[in-house]
Amino acid sequence: MYLCLFLFVCRVLLQSPGALADCGPCDLKSCAPLSCAVPELLVKDACGCCKECLGVEGSQCGGKKEEQARCSPGLVCMSHSEEGSGLCLCKEEGMVCGSDGQSYPSVCALHLQSWISLHSAKSRIHKVHDGECKLESFFVNYPHMIHKVSSETT
Repeated sequence: MYLCLFLFVCRVLLQSPGALADCGPCDLKSCAPLSCAVPELLVKDACGCCKECLGVEGSQCGGKKEEQARCSPGLVCMSHSEEGSGLCLCKEEGMVCGSDGQSYPSVCALHLQSWISLHSAKSRIHKVHDGECKLESFFVNYPHMIHKVSSETT
């Protein structure tokens, strides 16, 4: 009995995603036109045919609508509704400082910018430390411009 159940579960898990999504033959003409918030975050749908946008922080996700599907890597779909729709939120909270000297509201925002940077042939951005980037203060000393200032009266 348990062996049959185990084999059934294994069979379902090993099936291709398309088999689980009840896919027909792939017809690229039937794919919906896309307008993604971040065009670099395109993936194939569950059938492996059409492309779909991944949600960024704050995007709608889950539910039954095709445009509210999956979140980008590092994000989770937080839902409190019965239909399962929610918002893509970062797993990690808090500001971070990137190697580009910019502060990001979350490590997910940094990863998104790094992804975009790589796809536009620029360098990868990584987290330098938690918290905002702080500018180091420095003093420029021009000896010929120094004047003695005193509050004494003579």
